[in-house]
Amino acid sequence: MQVRESIVREKLEQIPAGLVAFDLELANSFTQSPAVICMIGTEIYQPEQERCLARIASITSREEEPALIEWFLESLSAVAAEHHQPRLLSFSGLENDLPWIRQRLQKFQVHAARSSVLE
Repeated sequence: MQVRESIVREKLEQIPAGLVAFDLELANSFTQSPAVICMIGTEIYQPEQERCLARIASITSREEEPALIEWFLESLSAVAAEHHQPRLLSFSGLENDLPWIRQRLQKFQVHAARSSVLE
C-alpha cells in the first residue's frame, strides 16, 4: 500500500473541526503502470493550524484490501481521538463509498467496536 500526504495552508470559514471529507475510487489496469485497483482519499481541515491535510492511500492488488480498510479506520480514529464523533462527508457515500467499505468490514470480519467510528 502506498500513502501520499499533502498539506495546504488555508484559513477556511465555517468549516467545523472534526469534519472528514473522503472519496473512494476504483480503477482498472493501466498498460504503462502498475494496476491501481483502489484508492481512498481523506481530507481533514485543521482550523487550529489553518491547514487542510490530504492523504491518499492506494493499493495495487486485492490482497491489500484489508490494509486499506485498516488505514481508513485508523485515519478516522485519529480524528475521533481529537473530536468527539467526527463527521464524514462524501460525494457518493451512501450509494458507493460506504457500502463498499461496509462490505469489506464484513468480509474481513472487522470487529464492530473497531468500525464504530463509521457510525
